[in-house]
Amino acid sequence: RFLVGSASTLRPPLCAKMPEEGTTPIAPTTPSAPNLDAEDGCGEEVEATTTDGPTSYKEVPREELIKHLKKTACTTLVDGDYVFPNVLKNCGPAEVGRITSSVGIQLYFEMLYGLGWTFLVMFILTIPMLVCCISGTMVDGVEGLNKVLAMTSIANIGRCPDDGCDSQDAIEKRCMWDGNCDLEGDEKIRDWATWLGLLDSIALLAFMAFGVIFKNVRIPQVVKKFDAATVTPADYTVDVLGLPRELGGDCKSEEHKQYEAKLREHFVKILRNLQQDPVLDADDSCIAKISFVREFNGAVADFMDKGVQLQALHNAKMMKLKISYKQKDEKKKEKKLAKQDKVIEKLNKTIDKYDLKLKGEASNIDVERAVCRAFVTFRTIEMNYKVQNEYRFSRFAMFRCCQNEALKFEKKPLCVQQAVEPNDLYWENLDFNQYKRVARKLVITLVTIIVLILCSVGLVGAKSVFAASAAQDPHYDTWIVQSVSVTTDGKVKKDDQCFRVCDWELLESCDRVGAKNSDDFPAEKLFDPKSDYKGPIDAAGKYWNQSSTALTTTGCWESPGCSDKGADHDDQDWIGITFNTSRQIKCMNIWQYGGSAASELRLWACPSINVPQKTEIRSSWKPEDGCVAHQVMEATTTVNNLIQYTASTSWLAVVKDTSCPANISYTRAETAKEQNWKSTYDCYCQQEVTKNPKLATPPYNTPEKMMCEQWAIEQAKQIGALVFSVVSVLVINQILLFLFTMFVDFLRPQTVTEYTTVQLLMLFISQFINTSLLILLVNSRFPNIPSVLQIITQPLSIGKGEYYEMTGTWFSIIGASLIITVVVQVFSNTLPQILMARLVNPLVRSLSIWMGGAVTKETLEMIYELPEWNISLRVAQTFNVVCTIVFYSSGMPILYIAGAIYCTVGYWIDKYGLLRGSRRPPAYNQKVIEMCMHFIPFAAVLHACLACFLFGNQILFPSEFNDTLVGFAESWVGITQADAAAAQSNWLTASSSERDSESIYVPYIQARWLDFARMGCFFLMLIFVIGVVYYVLYYLYIGLFQPLLSPVVSGIRELFAKFCCKDLCKKRAQVAEHEAEWATTEKDLEGKGYAFSYLMKDNDKYRGAHNAIEHSSKAELARRGTAMGALGVKSSPKLEGSPSGLKAAIAPAAFSGEAAKSVTPTAPNDNEEDREADPSAISPPRIVDVGEVKLNTNA
Repeated sequence: RFLVGSASTLRPPLCAKMPEEGTTPIAPTTPSAPNLDAEDGCGEEVEATTTDGPTSYKEVPREELIKHLKKTACTTLVDGDYVFPNVLKNCGPAEVGRITSSVGIQLYFEMLYGLGWTFLVMFILTIPMLVCCISGTMVDGVEGLNKVLAMTSIANIGRCPDDGCDSQDAIEKRCMWDGNCDLEGDEKIRDWATWLGLLDSIALLAFMAFGVIFKNVRIPQVVKKFDAATVTPADYTVDVLGLPRELGGDCKSEEHKQYEAKLREHFVKILRNLQQDPVLDADDSCIAKISFVREFNGAVADFMDKGVQLQALHNAKMMKLKISYKQKDEKKKEKKLAKQDKVIEKLNKTIDKYDLKLKGEASNIDVERAVCRAFVTFRTIEMNYKVQNEYRFSRFAMFRCCQNEALKFEKKPLCVQQAVEPNDLYWENLDFNQYKRVARKLVITLVTIIVLILCSVGLVGAKSVFAASAAQDPHYDTWIVQSVSVTTDGKVKKDDQCFRVCDWELLESCDRVGAKNSDDFPAEKLFDPKSDYKGPIDAAGKYWNQSSTALTTTGCWESPGCSDKGADHDDQDWIGITFNTSRQIKCMNIWQYGGSAASELRLWACPSINVPQKTEIRSSWKPEDGCVAHQVMEATTTVNNLIQYTASTSWLAVVKDTSCPANISYTRAETAKEQNWKSTYDCYCQQEVTKNPKLATPPYNTPEKMMCEQWAIEQAKQIGALVFSVVSVLVINQILLFLFTMFVDFLRPQTVTEYTTVQLLMLFISQFINTSLLILLVNSRFPNIPSVLQIITQPLSIGKGEYYEMTGTWFSIIGASLIITVVVQVFSNTLPQILMARLVNPLVRSLSIWMGGAVTKETLEMIYELPEWNISLRVAQTFNVVCTIVFYSSGMPILYIAGAIYCTVGYWIDKYGLLRGSRRPPAYNQKVIEMCMHFIPFAAVLHACLACFLFGNQILFPSEFNDTLVGFAESWVGITQADAAAAQSNWLTASSSERDSESIYVPYIQARWLDFARMGCFFLMLIFVIGVVYYVLYYLYIGLFQPLLSPVVSGIRELFAKFCCKDLCKKRAQVAEHEAEWATTEKDLEGKGYAFSYLMKDNDKYRGAHNAIEHSSKAELARRGTAMGALGVKSSPKLEGSPSGLKAAIAPAAFSGEAAKSVTPTAPNDNEEDREADPSAISPPRIVDVGEVKLNTNA
């Protein structure tokens, strides 16, 4: 159908007829191009009169191509025209399933719809928790969007009293609404913890209930309604497995050639035995069609590739003809024709290679191939159901061993089951050995784990490249605080007020408890513009104390402007501290004198070497000369009347200021560059680039450009690192998709549904690891990891983070980024479909047509076909987002509303992308969505585990122990309440290096596991334990007991159906008794453009493979005919006509030589009429040895 042959290569055309009787069959010298609209592929669209191919060219009307586009898209046939559905009106999941003839697609949209409502219910249930979180004031250390998002997390719940939470006891006893609540009242978090934990447990149970109901109730309901409303070939067809591979002991035996007749007779006998209704006429006509899957030894894929080359060759020849007709310039014509001849020559060589590779398979014909399985199509649906019911136990090996003799075929037990849809088959894998497939699964599982580890290493490495090049967090030994104010135009100016500091704390962490501050850091000195203060450190280890020489009689440090207001003390309202070692400061707290409290402060950081040591020089020195500026902090304060100073109501975040508030001159920039004041130098270049964007680009030929050349190179490196990081992530994701596609192909799945399910699982695992797990594991700190596990954790940087717990800082940085990631995926996962359907694909189509490379109808139709809708990728992306939301939602309940939005947006955009921008998908069955339901308990167990850690954390969510469960938890964990309290106390007072020691870390982790038994999370602990037990029993059943117990379970179900549900088959038959017969349904399906046959040639995907098989077979027959003609053997008229006639009359011959030494032909002892009337009357063929040539003389 796809290619015109060439006499030069002895490649016969697909539409060539065999010679008349008495002539020698050779490759035709006048090939004809196929009429692609004709049923047999032979017509007069292109006339041929030479041996070089077609000699006339005909344009394919665009209307036909548009019609083909609509026919292959998700359209319905209305009055002879294919119409796209209205996505917004009367197009629910059921209608989508009807249009696509796919119950799997319908269930996907049903699932999105149900998940959206489930997330909405979960959000409503956790509104009290969200209100409590938003009402709190515990999140410090961040500003902007990160702070807003962190305020919706559990880290923000509760309020501290006015004098702060300065101990663990104060943290645990803090109040819910008012920081100064009555200690005996019921407003403390402890009193609310049980109910808030219970609401989270109910929300989780609602999510699990959706999974259970959808899997066990909704999916069967939808499948049943779909089967009743949609008639497909699978409703008439059974899949027969376990057939004998050959009959008569040899595939070339006459008995084996009668395989179809014998199998037909077998099922007719079964129907006769089942005949109870006289209306049921169990004769030969009750079997409408039998389609065999035969042994090709894995060559179908090669035949598919050959079919593509044949199609390309046909297109190349038509292109050559088009050039001859359309090109008027002789020189250009000659050049283009020569180029096209090279293309044709190359394609011919490629096809010759395939012919050589497929020579062994091409020498066989279908009736002589071994049988792998069969698809038996019955005349009515009722017959199909009756046969399935009779073989209902055949899918179990245990029951097949004792199968009734009447059900066996040629004394071999059969496995008969419901057939999948025709376009759900992977023909290239149907003949693959089952045991080899199992072995390949084991290999692919191991390789997939290795690939996931390597890709995770790549992702971590790509992100670390950008992190290494990006600006680092403050990490200096000298820190300066300055009083500033901001004018209405946004510029910073110095404060006119007196600046008095009574106490000042710099903290390495913004966590309320356990954060190390400047009172604990060894310091060298305090200093201001005019003095150095080296006061003694008190017994408590505090540097800032009442005996310090920096303090006045009021107990506070005063800026020079306080004592001499008339003098010019510009830029002198600051005080600094120098530590013995560099420190990474994240938060600050400051106490000011009540009468002159500055509302706005700026922190500066720099190496001590950048600060002048001599006071006479420092008096004119400015912090912006060599120090890094941080964002202005609004120090909202309350007055403490007892000690006459004000304290910040919340800790102030230390965030680097990238806006460069000071105006840097060229002269100061030169000094900064000489003195290595990097921050001042960078600010100058940033200001200059704002004025002149070309400053950062070469050539560097002006003083300003030469000054900033080094800065420009560093900026280019940072941008390159960012681009590399982003591109690396995209490339790694594409590599994963490509590798997983290869892995699934290597597994040789037998159906598109199986292929999709395996690919979906791989994509989901990779995406969930990269999105949810890596971000948690990489930022967590796990000391004392066993050396065996370090093989994996070391390259992935797992356990090397800075967070031992999910603290307030974790939610401010990591948690906020997770929320942003989920919100971004709402659109990044869905909008590309719209862009592909409405923008990219039309552009690609127009470009392909403009380039003019496609001229035949087949190639043009391929260009006009819409792309496939990738259900495996979309389901994987959806469940990645769903599981991520459920995993982290206990600490961030705002994620539930993000999940509801994602499902809503995905529902509508996916529906639009499928129905208006994709071609009709394969008929996926319900197994794709059934497999996804296993992700729901997995996500629920993860949620319960993480929620227990969060709700058991007494700093985040204080609550009492549950008296009933604590005893069980103590025996399970191996630690008592008293020991746990001591372990947590030791942990809070330990330094970072001490926390990494086994003596501190291990008891602390045990204490944290004991916290699972607290009132705030004991419901969740029960869910977690039940979930763990469920998975242990489930995998034990799957791995060990399923082969033994599944037949028993099936038998119990059969008894239940028999006594409680009466006759299930009878009910199904009653539904189907008024259905049309197969002949009518087949014509209806074919007219609508749906899959209608289990034959390879009727499957659009494999039509090229079928044509390539026919092409190879005819080429082999031509060579045989040549040899037979040389030996004087006449060919039978039976050779003419369709390929089926050829297959029925000719047996293969294996040629290993070129000449025949002798031959003794024998004439057939039957005539053509007898052969047509009774195929069994044909006498057995005689094989005559002619040296190295063996010929079937009957043929």
